[in-house]
Amino acid sequence: MHVVEGHKDPSSVLDRRRSNMLAKCRGLDTSYPATWLTNVTRGLSVCVPPKAGHTSWGRVKRELSQVGPIDGSTKILSVRHPLVRLTSAYRDKYLDGKPLHRTPEPKKTWIWWRRYWFPALLSRGDIPPPRWMTLEVRSTQTLPDPCQRVAKENMYVYLKARELEKPWHQSRFQNTTFSFQDFLNHVLWTARLRQLDYHWAPQTCLCNPCKVRYDYVLHLENIGHELDHVLRDLGIAQEIPVPRVHVTKDDDRMSDAGYYKDVPQEIMRQIYSLFRYDFDVLNYSRSLGDLV
Repeated sequence: MHVVEGHKDPSSVLDRRRSNMLAKCRGLDTSYPATWLTNVTRGLSVCVPPKAGHTSWGRVKRELSQVGPIDGSTKILSVRHPLVRLTSAYRDKYLDGKPLHRTPEPKKTWIWWRRYWFPALLSRGDIPPPRWMTLEVRSTQTLPDPCQRVAKENMYVYLKARELEKPWHQSRFQNTTFSFQDFLNHVLWTARLRQLDYHWAPQTCLCNPCKVRYDYVLHLENIGHELDHVLRDLGIAQEIPVPRVHVTKDDDRMSDAGYYKDVPQEIMRQIYSLFRYDFDVLNYSRSLGDLV
């Protein structure tokens, strides 16, 4: 992804980004918890949502936990461009449009069916929705804030999907594929059902930057020099391996912008609305021209 900020002094970029966050947070709902904020060591906490470098940050946090206590109380938020995060979730959980039988983790197939594929088949209409789902959608129609639509730990759809788990279903749909537009429609469907999975729920809903006063807001796209700057700021001399953006082994992978090329404007309008706080509060551009 093209990021102009990468050529600027990280200190001024981070200061401006935090000021923007504080300004855009005025008047927004802060009643929901920052569920992904974790304590790394005494004096240092980090919030990294899934699909925003969370796995790589796990290694960083283990290294930082060995540093020992840090003076004061520092909180770091590390995030990713909302549109790029969606393409990452699609490639990972919906196999980048490949048939479902080609899952890279055969031993966990039943989890993928219950948590991702059965619900997506429901949202696309391949499986008729049961009555409880229609009633649940109606009950969430008046919820204006996207953060009120994030799934709880025991996902309702995930649990109810067990009712649909019949052997012939997996056999029938093993060659099924999901297009990127199918995935975006599914994301919007889970929002309507109040079942936004944390792999694509807005990052502002998972880390609540309008309630937690983060000292640093890092963008995964520039994580190398931004984290180096923060570690120097905190007086950490130990060399810490920085998280990286996962790069697929497929050299023919479509660019992030390419995924959105043929998405209808109405779907994009709804996506921008759902992720509006991620764009505004976390200081990301809505322009597809910033994606490569």
